[in-house]
Amino acid sequence: MTILVQTVLMLFAASAFAGAAACVAVGQQRGLQEGCGNPGMSAVAVLLSVFASLCAGGAGGPAAILAVALPIGLAGYAFAARRCDLFRIQTAVFEADIAEGSELHT
Repeated sequence: MTILVQTVLMLFAASAFAGAAACVAVGQQRGLQEGCGNPGMSAVAVLLSVFASLCAGGAGGPAAILAVALPIGLAGYAFAARRCDLFRIQTAVFEADIAEGSELHT
């Protein structure tokens, strides 16, 4: 198999794993809003995961599935869940920063 075919398969796998993770995040968000699960999003996530596993497995073997799925899937879920407001990333507020801020505003 040529390097070009392997690269294309890995790109397909990466985009499909990211899409599957986004489907999971959107399904969770809709489940929280509507109070029931969303089987359509779950089916799309499974379909994309199977397609991505086949692409990654064909390009690099079983180890490539985990090597692509874990980082791309986690990043795709984190970006989609953040976009859907499932969680917020906040920084710690230090007392010294609060004191400096209050002195500047008075």
